Amino acid sequence: MNGIFYAVSTGSGNPENLTLGAIRALSSCAVIFYPQSEKNTIALDTISKIAAEKAGIIKDGVPVVVSHQNYKDAETVFRAAALEHGSAIQFADEASSDCRTEFVEARTECTTAVPEPQEKQNAPCLRMRTTFCLFGTERWSLLLRLFGTVQAQNAVTAVLALKTAIPALPKSAVEKGVSRAFLPGRFELHSAPNGATVVFDGAHTVRSIQNTVTTIKELFPDKRISLLFACAGDKDAADIVPLFKGAFSRIVLPKPRTVRKANPRALSLLFSQSGMTCEVIENVSEAVQGLICHAQNDDILLVTGSFYLVSEAKGIL
Repeated sequence: MNGIFYAVSTGSGNPENLTLGAIRALSSCAVIFYPQSEKNTIALDTISKIAAEKAGIIKDGVPVVVSHQNYKDAETVFRAAALEHGSAIQFADEASSDCRTEFVEARTECTTAVPEPQEKQNAPCLRMRTTFCLFGTERWSLLLRLFGTVQAQNAVTAVLALKTAIPALPKSAVEKGVSRAFLPGRFELHSAPNGATVVFDGAHTVRSIQNTVTTIKELFPDKRISLLFACAGDKDAADIVPLFKGAFSRIVLPKPRTVRKANPRALSLLFSQSGMTCEVIENVSEAVQGLICHAQNDDILLVTGSFYLVSEAKGIL
């Protein structure tokens, strides 16, 4: 995999030196995340093949950090590759323990961080406090902008990788940097003109949708939540749709302009078969405005299923 690193500096800083520094730091540790698929299940031989491809980044003598693993077969492949290259390997789930998360409203802490849409539009300034131990004794505390169990695991992996690549990096700098990380369109909170909270999340696989639904129910347990959902025609919709059951008061299915082979009519049949009532409003603008218009100021609207849908809906809001 090839890519380009960009660096930005101010004053007397040298962008070239910053870029080279980033390359050197990232080259001093290989980081591997779990194999995953667009589909709900992965065949065992496919897991091994995906793991073998991911293990291709392991270089001779370069330490390896591997995220929390769901598949023993993948772990076996990674260990074998590390042994072959003479590389020390650490698994995040073995190096960490006592990981706890809680949602906190952090208005005062928000003002010290890099601005993002939820701080600009008076949406709830929420964080997921994530605490854990590394190697049994070293306690870490992060205020994450990315929510859910998977994001907590990702943060643990990031901390482990940073400390492996740059051991002298101060703990405070690591905690501050990881806490500031965010991805536009990943559980991004906005405030609608009428005060309703809109959550934009580009989840589009079974695992990510499940994480999003679980997170929004935990975050807003007593709120009325509506759903705007669309997905590409090649997604595992038959396994995704049942995950929404019992969580939403109203479900609307649009047809975004840029989502591949989106078929809200076919999706509506899947919702019906799962015992849920839904509406098809193909025009995204009409769907968003209709949901906002009927929402009260403490209601929640989740827009999910595709980053393309998220982008189009954000442009309307």
